[in-house]
Amino acid sequence: MARLSRKKPVDRIEGDRQLIISYKKFFASAEGKDVLFDLMNKFHILNSHGGDPIKEGQRSVVLHVLSKANVDLAQYDRILKGELDG
Repeated sequence: MARLSRKKPVDRIEGDRQLIISYKKFFASAEGKDVLFDLMNKFHILNSHGGDPIKEGQRSVVLHVLSKANVDLAQYDRILKGELDG
């Protein structure tokens, strides 16, 4: 059985904040941009998945990453052109 976190709310918030900073730093790097583009291409952000529930699940994971990395829909074209700023 999974163990519930015993962290204090303040510790959880700080941990979440640090994780978001890590997402942003990684996906602002050249390597991170390459990985992000690969994820977007392979997991149905840049192409249709035809309503397949498994592919929609894959897509939702990438959307979660995009959200944490603070990439919005308006930036997709810039990502494709390699112009995403950090």
